[in-house]
Amino acid sequence: MNRWNSSITAWLFLLPLISLIPAAYAAEDTSYSIEQTQAVLPLDIAITVAEQSNPGLAQRQARAEAMSALPSQLGSLPDPMISMGLVNLPTDSLSTSQEAMTQWQLGISQEIPFPGKLALKQQAATERASASAFMTTEYKQQLIKSITSYWWQLFYLEKTLTVISSNKTLLKQFIDIAETKYRVGHGLQQDVLLAQLELSKLLNREIELNSQREQLVITLNTLLSRP
Repeated sequence: MNRWNSSITAWLFLLPLISLIPAAYAAEDTSYSIEQTQAVLPLDIAITVAEQSNPGLAQRQARAEAMSALPSQLGSLPDPMISMGLVNLPTDSLSTSQEAMTQWQLGISQEIPFPGKLALKQQAATERASASAFMTTEYKQQLIKSITSYWWQLFYLEKTLTVISSNKTLLKQFIDIAETKYRVGHGLQQDVLLAQLELSKLLNREIELNSQREQLVITLNTLLSRP
């Protein structure tokens, strides 16, 4: 019995390590076909999609772009005003030739602010535009950091669930073997119960990880502005 329990323990310890070896080599392959990219989301593609589609980043970029155009506008003189009028116009005939005093008036005015005021407005607008640009860059870097973190967490869960699926198959084989030995009198019921207990723990762990994976997928898709 001790030898049987030791065999199960050894396999349970070695299986995750053995299963991760091909996954590690597969992770190094960075070439993707068009068909693969429809189902696989590489990290660099995820970052690119986020930079192009994230609504929060798009809003900050638009705001920074709009604010960058303000300094030149605020540093310029106000637009000149043109005025036109008609005086001494007879109200009975509305004729411009009836009275000699009837005349057209045309004028142009230009507001000139106090010296230095425009320069200060332009400087203030420049500082605000610079701050907005820095905030946009900071948000973008934080977005990339979040995408990278969630992507690797999801990658880890995918590989872990693959290992668990493989271990489930082997544990079911162990259970079949233990039950067969128990039926023919060459094994103990304790071995069957132990294998079934390990399988139950594995199933619970799989449910827990699948729930975590679903939440990560939702979060990642939200950042990528994907359905």
